[in-house]
Amino acid sequence: MEKVVFSVKASPAGHTEDQICEPGFDRESVIFKVTKKLLRPGTILGKVNFTDCPGARLVKFVTFDHGFFVENDGTVMVSSLLVLQEGQRRFFIHSFDTQTEKRTLSAVVQYQGDHDTAHSPQSDFPLKDNTNNLEVLVLHFPSSSEGLRRKKRDWVVPPINIVENSRGPFPQFVVQIRSDADKTKKIHYSITGPGADQPPVSLFTIDRDTGALYVTQGLDREKKDRYQILVHAVMDGSASAEEPMEIFINVIDQNDSRPIFTFLGNVAESSLIGFEVMKVTATDADEPDSVNSDIVYRIVSQEPQQPSPSMFVINPATGAIRVSAAGLDRQKYPEYTLEVQAADMSGEGLIASTKVIISITPGTELPAAQGGGRSKRDADPKIQHSSSEDMLPNLLHLPSEEGMRRRKRSWVIPPLSVAENSRGPFPLKLAQVRSDRSTVTKIIYRLRGPGADKPPVGLFLIDSDSGWLEVTQELDRENQDKYTLEALAVEEGQAEASEIIEIIVNVIDQNDNKPVFSRDTYEGEVPQSSAEGFEVMTVQATDADEENSDNSDVCYRITRQEPEEPNPSMFAINMDTGLITVNATGLDREKHPQYTLTVVAADMRGEGLIGRAKVILTITDNSSPTKLQMPDGSVLSHFRDSEQN
Repeated sequence: MEKVVFSVKASPAGHTEDQICEPGFDRESVIFKVTKKLLRPGTILGKVNFTDCPGARLVKFVTFDHGFFVENDGTVMVSSLLVLQEGQRRFFIHSFDTQTEKRTLSAVVQYQGDHDTAHSPQSDFPLKDNTNNLEVLVLHFPSSSEGLRRKKRDWVVPPINIVENSRGPFPQFVVQIRSDADKTKKIHYSITGPGADQPPVSLFTIDRDTGALYVTQGLDREKKDRYQILVHAVMDGSASAEEPMEIFINVIDQNDSRPIFTFLGNVAESSLIGFEVMKVTATDADEPDSVNSDIVYRIVSQEPQQPSPSMFVINPATGAIRVSAAGLDRQKYPEYTLEVQAADMSGEGLIASTKVIISITPGTELPAAQGGGRSKRDADPKIQHSSSEDMLPNLLHLPSEEGMRRRKRSWVIPPLSVAENSRGPFPLKLAQVRSDRSTVTKIIYRLRGPGADKPPVGLFLIDSDSGWLEVTQELDRENQDKYTLEALAVEEGQAEASEIIEIIVNVIDQNDNKPVFSRDTYEGEVPQSSAEGFEVMTVQATDADEENSDNSDVCYRITRQEPEEPNPSMFAINMDTGLITVNATGLDREKHPQYTLTVVAADMRGEGLIGRAKVILTITDNSSPTKLQMPDGSVLSHFRDSEQN
């Protein structure tokens, strides 16, 4: 565990038998001085000293500030991501033992800068900016006998940290740049680089005369987490300039991304306690492997609440939902609606809620159901099933005056459902066929139809003695989405069978096919005078998963543009249709004769599996006849020829 801070304390003087023991802290307040404004969970700040009298047992140290934690030995640690925006933070540490009242110590975590870097251009005495209460750093171009000419090694400066999502007011002061020559000469300052004179242009600005650097709007770490800027200092009326100073600006993560998820599921009414119904998954865009993206799940409500208000339970870490009580009854309560919450910051941060709808099915245990529109895809779908054969359905041949001969309407049963791509183990039991005559005579069960005695032969089997219907291997919905089988029950020694039971097996779709573009690369031409909204071409991707479902619902987006000049978003794409349009002015064939776009198609409404294609657009001169290359799968949506009207 890395220690980045320290505190110095004096131990209390020892006492003699004549002294009265006064339990308590060795001081009224303590200051922990740190060299970083960003403190991560687990950082050790230091240790507080407590005098304990003989016979009094120390219970514990407590702080009610959730940003800190105190061990039993007095070690003070950071418990959550902490940014010292004001340069310091005050909190209180309380002690409790068996014989004394609560005692309190005032504590302050104070940023003092890094004094180990003697040549750092950062001032040891930060200023105070009263407009936004932010600590002001001053970065100096160090003095030199050579005037404004500096060696490059002098410009190594510590990174500047800015917390994302600041609400301003803007422009917001960041840091002061100064040249030591400004005491005798007039110096003008300027900045270059991404965020200055390059996209995103003017995100940072500098006062030409004072060298004050500002940020002009809130930053988003999820879009860009670091900026590299060059600062220039030029003497007024002279071409003489300092060597550029390189500044790195880190965008510090703030807990600002809410987890988003939606799910539907099914569970057999005969499921036992502990049976895993499904697993919900929430995603968080905050910094990976940090407390900001550490998600905890819980069920906050259940409708209906019968026969128990806790019919289901959720694993707080994995999101696995299990049956928690007996009494599932499809006739009485065919559906349960759970409100599930996902909270980041280990359950203490931002909260997102969703409704998980669980349908109760007759007998057969269905696999963990499909995640809804904005959920993360289950990358390894499995059929969840119990070892108890009683949890699978019984399909009965009903008794009649004519023995085993039944009218066809008696055998109308609900379809069985099997998720594709199940990994077994095989053979996997689906249902049991039984005849009431089996109690008085020996019954032999048979199966026929495509998948049984017809191609693909042997995909489904039935045990001739017990009537158990089984599937022998994984199914593929894209190959066949439905099987119609016929089950027969024959008395031993008889040739005549009962009326046939028709069994329909539906293959449930899993999101196992990614969108595929009609070709890997599209090519087209765009006149350089094209206005915003000019329709260039339409790309198209298809998904082999079930039609009209989230698994095949494709959304498009442009993930990359090369080059990014003069605007990183020169083109836009309609997320639903794939229509690419001109999104900004400034197309210039001389400067940027060609653009290459990376286009992505993602199913699950943009949150699932991904297919990619390249779109190469050549910029043409206005006087040249405009031609658009039309590969298979692309559609010309709009075209104007001004000369021919």
